[in-house]
Amino acid sequence: MNESDKVFIERIEVQSIKIPLKKPYQLSFATLKEFLSIQVTLYFSDGHQTLAEVVPLVGYNEESSDVILTNLNIWIREIIGIPVMTARQQIELHIKKFPFSTSPILTGIDLYQDPIYSSKCQTSPSFVVPTAANKSNQINNLIQQKISAIKIKLSDNVIRDIGGLNQVRKRILESNCLIRFDANQAYSFDDSKRFFSYLLESGIIQRTQYVEQPMKVGLEEKMGMLRREFEKVPIMFDESIICIDDIDLAKRLDINFIKLKLFKQGGIKETIAMAKYANSQSIGVIIGNGVATGISNSIENKLFDLYPDYFLTPLESNGFQKIN
Repeated sequence: MNESDKVFIERIEVQSIKIPLKKPYQLSFATLKEFLSIQVTLYFSDGHQTLAEVVPLVGYNEESSDVILTNLNIWIREIIGIPVMTARQQIELHIKKFPFSTSPILTGIDLYQDPIYSSKCQTSPSFVVPTAANKSNQINNLIQQKISAIKIKLSDNVIRDIGGLNQVRKRILESNCLIRFDANQAYSFDDSKRFFSYLLESGIIQRTQYVEQPMKVGLEEKMGMLRREFEKVPIMFDESIICIDDIDLAKRLDINFIKLKLFKQGGIKETIAMAKYANSQSIGVIIGNGVATGISNSIENKLFDLYPDYFLTPLESNGFQKIN
């Protein structure tokens, strides 16, 4: 038996902390004024401890803070006093159904097993800058600042989104800025077709890296149809990617990119494995969570630091920049 096999989880503390943002953060389904960081501290029998978090985001997935806290309370009772790896194996079983709930426990265990993931980054990664399609003045200002990459959040109103982009179309085309569009599942199939057609007809496709998760989870085949009909418009799966099997679906549908985040992949171990596998399938990988604090963003940035060939830049682990 290895020494690590003798170590068990002695206790786990859970704390919910509301953290105000510098300014409201606009998504397709909500405007956030604060993050609720559910912070989980794991205490191990050899005296070590680790800290991980999850920030619920209903609309992105269905795990509310109540669901996460209920799951954590149940699982904590089950894994206290058992060997670390046995505890991890038990929690892994819940990733597919409750990815957010499993994340802080799995991440905490991974930090214990390899402290390098909590060490300081040796590089200074660049981050995408977020804005929204209806904020034409802000988009103009970002282009004037020669920001290299902008992430434009779309809404549930494709006509309004196109109207906002029309106001800055000329500036976008004259710039060297890379544009990432993110619908957060807000569009219907017809909305998506209309937006994709607009990108092609307006010329904005020239500056577009991808359109992220245009439609809801469960409509992946429809998004595959979009890829076939609009071959020049790259698509990213975000909410549709939880487990490694989801990458096989993305590959079959010719999806160009996937998004990985600690909160939805399980732990550090799963995030690395999925990044490696996606690369083997020639699918581009972006890492990072814009709705998180430095607790988890620092780990995502460290993964890029350790495995730079697995991830594309700029990163999206920029939630910490939104916090007061």
